[in-house]
Amino acid sequence: MPNIVFQMASLWFLMSIPFAVIGFCFAMAVKSKGLIIANVVMFFSIPIVIYGMYILEWIESI
Repeated sequence: MPNIVFQMASLWFLMSIPFAVIGFCFAMAVKSKGLIIANVVMFFSIPIVIYGMYILEWIESI
C-alpha cells in the first residue's frame, strides 16, 4: 500500500508472500476455509498487482 498511496518505493510488500504461506499453514491446521482462501488470495495478489501496474504503464504509453 505505501508504494501506491504514498509513492514511497519499499520492498516490504514482498513480505506478504512468506506471511501468506505461513498463514496458509496455520489456516490448514485450524481447518478454516475462510482463512485458507484469504491467504491464497494474499499469496497471488502481489503478481496480480505487479502485472496490473505493467498493463497500466503500457496503456499510458500508447
